[in-house]
Amino acid sequence: MRYDLHKNVGLTRPLAETDTHWIGIGLADSLEAALVDCLRGLISWFSAASGVTRAEAHALCSMAASFRITQYADQSEVHHVDVPLPPKGVHGLLRKDIFPAGLRTRVDRWLRPAA
Repeated sequence: MRYDLHKNVGLTRPLAETDTHWIGIGLADSLEAALVDCLRGLISWFSAASGVTRAEAHALCSMAASFRITQYADQSEVHHVDVPLPPKGVHGLLRKDIFPAGLRTRVDRWLRPAA
């Protein structure tokens, strides 16, 4: 596992990437709210990174993303950190191979503008 900090990229939340997927993350106090947060984040990010409209990104993410529960903790407070963390997390996997090579290249350039 490698962590890369990409400066001057308009990410509003963490985004994970593997060779096969882009992975958005949503956190909230309920699983439903975490799912909505994740989907909205994927839509915003994918629209900006790929150049497709928000409506197209919404349709693509609604049909193509696969969502999983990342974190579920039945807790009201966290004692080991100073800032309370939302106890529920969802991640959405968006397969890269369903998109044309040109679009994948656009997203890669958006994620790595200096590369």
